[in-house]
Amino acid sequence: MSDALTRNAQPLVLEAVSSEGMFEITDGRRTLQIVTVVDDPHSEGMLMAYLPRERILIEVDAFSPSAAASPFAEALLRSIEDRGLRVETIVPLHGEMATLEDLENAVEQEARSPLCLGAVRLTTALRFSPFEWRVVDCAGTARGCR
Repeated sequence: MSDALTRNAQPLVLEAVSSEGMFEITDGRRTLQIVTVVDDPHSEGMLMAYLPRERILIEVDAFSPSAAASPFAEALLRSIEDRGLRVETIVPLHGEMATLEDLENAVEQEARSPLCLGAVRLTTALRFSPFEWRVVDCAGTARGCR
């Protein structure tokens, strides 16, 4: 027994998502928008998905609500704001669901935290060996993080 795709085979079409644009998929009832997280220091080309009617954002690695630190949350928040996304609920693929307010609070907390809390602030440069992370701040001084 063959399925509908086998009976009605179509050529494969791949479309890229640019950092400036938005890729949109719809079935006529629900729309899914796929965009990049701009200036993400964790991974160039990181994608997030947004369901505009539901106001749900789906993301991975940029924000984990239960994590001790959120060094990449600022890039996620900036991408949401710059694109004018009206997010109410965030569904991180690593962790529990959260709200936009949770993300804003994590960004504020990260801005107030010391340089080394098991993660690296976005404004720092990294130097490391297999056994030690070194966080170098803008003044050139360094603190070891174990």
